[in-house]
Amino acid sequence: MFVKIPTAAGAFSYLIWNVHNLEINFRFNPPYWFSVFFVLLLVLFAYLPATLHLGFVWDDIEIFIINPSLHTPSMAWHAIWQPILPNSFYFRPLVMGSFAAQFYFFGVSSIETHLINLGILCANCILVWILAFQLLKNYPSRPRQLRSSLAALIYGLHPALVESTSWSSGRFDSMCTFFVLLGLILSLDRPRLIRFFLTGFCFFCGLLCKEEAIIFPVLMFLTRMAYDHQLRSSRSSMCEAFSYITIGDLLIFLFILILYFVLRQHFIHQNPTISIPILKGTFMHIAYVGDTLLAYFKDSFWPFGYFGTIHKNPLINFSLYEYTTGIATLIGAVVLLFFTISKRSVLLLLMSMWLVALIPVSNIIPLAIADNIIQDRLLTLPLVFVGLFLSFMHIPENLSIRPRYAYFIYPTVAVLWIVLSVFTVKSTVPLWRNNFTLWSWAYREYPKDGYVQANYLGSCLEFNQTKLLGQFFHNHPYNNYPRLKALHGGYLLENGDMKNGLSELLDVEAHISSPYRKLLAMHVNIANAHAVQGAYDAWFLEYLYAEIVKAYIAKDDYQSAYFYSTINTFYSFYSSLPWALRAQAAYGLDLLEDANMSFDLALKYAPPESRKSMIKFRKSYIGSLCKTMPSKLPDVCTHFNFQKQLTH
Repeated sequence: MFVKIPTAAGAFSYLIWNVHNLEINFRFNPPYWFSVFFVLLLVLFAYLPATLHLGFVWDDIEIFIINPSLHTPSMAWHAIWQPILPNSFYFRPLVMGSFAAQFYFFGVSSIETHLINLGILCANCILVWILAFQLLKNYPSRPRQLRSSLAALIYGLHPALVESTSWSSGRFDSMCTFFVLLGLILSLDRPRLIRFFLTGFCFFCGLLCKEEAIIFPVLMFLTRMAYDHQLRSSRSSMCEAFSYITIGDLLIFLFILILYFVLRQHFIHQNPTISIPILKGTFMHIAYVGDTLLAYFKDSFWPFGYFGTIHKNPLINFSLYEYTTGIATLIGAVVLLFFTISKRSVLLLLMSMWLVALIPVSNIIPLAIADNIIQDRLLTLPLVFVGLFLSFMHIPENLSIRPRYAYFIYPTVAVLWIVLSVFTVKSTVPLWRNNFTLWSWAYREYPKDGYVQANYLGSCLEFNQTKLLGQFFHNHPYNNYPRLKALHGGYLLENGDMKNGLSELLDVEAHISSPYRKLLAMHVNIANAHAVQGAYDAWFLEYLYAEIVKAYIAKDDYQSAYFYSTINTFYSFYSSLPWALRAQAAYGLDLLEDANMSFDLALKYAPPESRKSMIKFRKSYIGSLCKTMPSKLPDVCTHFNFQKQLTH
């Protein structure tokens, strides 16, 4: 007995066009669906319940939390077409649109954000299962089902995917992978006209999620070649191989690329810039690309090492070993592609697809952050083909061991792989809980890196870890690096050294780029304005001005505190802390209307669980003000029923 069960994309297309060819035939056999359920159950077991406790970390603050446009329905449409960060060239409107819609319906909640990310990972696992099931078309029913499940499990439980799943910003990679996978599935066994439309649509959506999708046409060509090879008893000719991409495919892909670049050029007027100026010469660049591929290879096929925020590469002290391994790896990649074209076995094709998926992120165009050779989230798409590759492997028949032992080798290795992956994922996800857990982890791995140090110290201040700050500054005397100097100033304030702490903070503020000064020169009242696109390095600016405001409030200099608080709210309009500090300064100046407005905004942008404590703190704070200087605060004290203090 057979029943037709449509895929998600097939069902959608069926309802629109009533095209039965878009459906996939499965034998009505509960274990098929049980195997998919089992895959999802293991993935959820690995990620839950830690995912429910994850917050916003790292770039999330700048991209989502203090991005004013995403939080304002009237501005959201404009915001999603802009670069995801100020002064960047990343054009990803579809993912930004998903965040804007999420914030509109659910508010700025980290729980919903991470559950959606986990849901996308589960959807990708299902798509990997379907793609493997299609490519294994000539296998018997039971092995086909087991190998498809293995491919989905290897993918869904791969520890490198923790970053793209547990970090809110990883949605760019996971959504791009979703549309690429969907396009690959829909490119097989479809009527040409329908295939052109569906694959073109998926290609366009993938590009609007992340630029990495540009390699989709090549992946589709290799997927269809692997699919055809599975159905044939003999290898196809070169002419037949190149017929897998037709003139119609090329035309639709060309049209999509032109449309994408027109949209990109219309909304983003700046061009990408190389961010690794320390690459010296072509030979070093070639070796660096090879070392990048080698690092990705290690993380792909032995996923039980360090999966943190950065992976350093000694570019400055590029040794003979790095040159040798880099060049050798690149030669190996070229040889792999050559044998793929000449032999066209399924395993070689899948390995080549892994390599092709890495091309946009292999530092051929060096756009990586400093000397961070790889980033785990960039493996979100390539790991699809690692799962497929490993699920297609088998024990050679001529292996010189007893058959009954050979029969258990592959299942045993697969089970051990899955168990280790689950353990690694469950122990890694909690490290993304907040900035302190994340950067403490990175600091343990790279204690001498300046960027890591700054983020670690900032997280220590954020979570009141003054003891750890003291230990760091005792063992590592800071230099004039603005971040570390500002953090040292904050540390001094925490320890009561008001004079030196404030002096260091003001010195940093005087030497950083400050666009607000141009507005002041134009007589713009920044207290009634805010930056539409956010500010570059917004987290650092919010911290710097918040510490300055706190220092002036502690000195009872409310005029200076209010001035710097307006700068902070100008840069970080949709963040709670700047508005709370501005309210404190305004209450100290008896600016009742501004203070109440600021406090209302602070409550609006604060997490719900902290609002009661904020209201309680305001009452205590105003009571203290009215007790110490009642005659200077007639409006504030009267409004909050502290008239008794006025009579004494």
